[in-house]
Amino acid sequence: MTQQPVALLLAEKLEQQFPVGTAQHYLDGEAAAELRRLHREVEEISSENMMLGNHNKNLHDHVEQLRRMLEQLRAVNAQLLEALGEIEWSNNSRWQADRARAAIVAAKGEA
Repeated sequence: MTQQPVALLLAEKLEQQFPVGTAQHYLDGEAAAELRRLHREVEEISSENMMLGNHNKNLHDHVEQLRRMLEQLRAVNAQLLEALGEIEWSNNSRWQADRARAAIVAAKGEA
């Protein structure tokens, strides 16, 4: 058996307290209606907070995934730079060697 929220329980008790037609019954009815309205608002806000929490978790997971991908790309880039730097360039490939050296300088941020 699920427990009834306090606001709804109080609303029920207020409505049952005084006979129908009395001023106090009317006031209690207004108070009960307000308690129910506030309860609905709390439920909506709780639901929105839960959705935002899930959204934030998804964003965090995505950022972590992108961070890991970036680290992998940096590692591959470092290997490529090392490999390019070790290539022996002949006079026949002077243009290729110049392009490779420029790429290495650019990748290292030495420009």
